[in-house]
Amino acid sequence: MDEVCVFVKYNGQWDGTLRYVGGEMKGILVPETATYVGLIELVRSAIGIRGPAKTIVMRYGVEPGMPLVRIQCDADVKFYI
Repeated sequence: MDEVCVFVKYNGQWDGTLRYVGGEMKGILVPETATYVGLIELVRSAIGIRGPAKTIVMRYGVEPGMPLVRIQCDADVKFYI
């Protein structure tokens, strides 16, 4: 099974120029066949979130000045990977 390297930034915030500042960063390996639920579980495990108490919002930037893309479903995960 092929995997994709993904950086996960967390505990920071997006600034006015759509850059993520502060916080921490980890790397995870995501299977190319990952689903949205599977990706959420990988992220939760990597950053140490246990249980459903916290909401995870996943976004990524394509290029500077463009709006951020939000990952919300299986199709979004496939496009991202």
